[in-house]
Amino acid sequence: MNSFYSDMQGKKISIIIPCYNQAEYVSEAIDSALNQTYQNIEIVVINDASTDNSSDVIKSYADKYPNIIFLDEKDNKGVVKSRNLAISKSSGDYILPVDADDKIAPTFCEKAVKILDSDLDIRIVYSRIQFFGFLNKEFKLEDFNPDRIIFNNCIPNTAMYRKSDFVAVGGYHDYMKDGWEDWNMWLSILEIAPNKEKCAYKIDEILYFYRQFESGTRSDFKLKKQNELFVNMIANHPSLYKDRIEFYRHILKTLPAKMARKKKLIKNLVMVVVIQLVVVIALLVI
Repeated sequence: MNSFYSDMQGKKISIIIPCYNQAEYVSEAIDSALNQTYQNIEIVVINDASTDNSSDVIKSYADKYPNIIFLDEKDNKGVVKSRNLAISKSSGDYILPVDADDKIAPTFCEKAVKILDSDLDIRIVYSRIQFFGFLNKEFKLEDFNPDRIIFNNCIPNTAMYRKSDFVAVGGYHDYMKDGWEDWNMWLSILEIAPNKEKCAYKIDEILYFYRQFESGTRSDFKLKKQNELFVNMIANHPSLYKDRIEFYRHILKTLPAKMARKKKLIKNLVMVVVIQLVVVIALLVI
């Protein structure tokens, strides 16, 4: 352990781990949180009414480690409400969410907190990502750009931010309960950031490990709802979209492909309009 941080204590970090039916993996997530080189840490693990033995696994850790706060919920709330509840029970200056089937490198907290402490303009710190499990390769992330993140998220859920910013933007919003709740909150933090160019910082090192499954990624289902989710984000962050020329360039660039996929529908709509015009003209002539 790093004695410097133990002596100095520094800002407190709350690592937030929501768990739903992840008994097989949650111990790895908790172990990765316990093994941090940064010392001033609490770990808030919330069991969202799992039907497996997740509660027993988490309780075994909470009974052993005094810096683990265990919230054992009996009614399923979903990830948005669970994460918000866990953060509301936390006492840290900084928040780091980690999903129950993922894990972080031992130096994640040490390196991220140093960056947040050194520059108040930086609001979010994340790292490069390594897939593990069914796939074992690096997941390539774009560098942060305030013009591009409005239509292409480059910041994973496992990123560190100030609890004061979480409170200021109202946390994760339930209108994004079907997905992208983390992306939506990054946009909320971007909105209140005075220096938008420096709002987020990527550590050029793999410090976050994202589990992959043979049956597909956990976010595949979101593709079915992505249009609805995107509309929700635009509706709730109008100032970011209306003032960004990159957004309009993106719409113009992707519109032809979307139009092609809806070619049959467009033809039918055109035919309806033509028929209506013919009827109007015929009535006028009569």
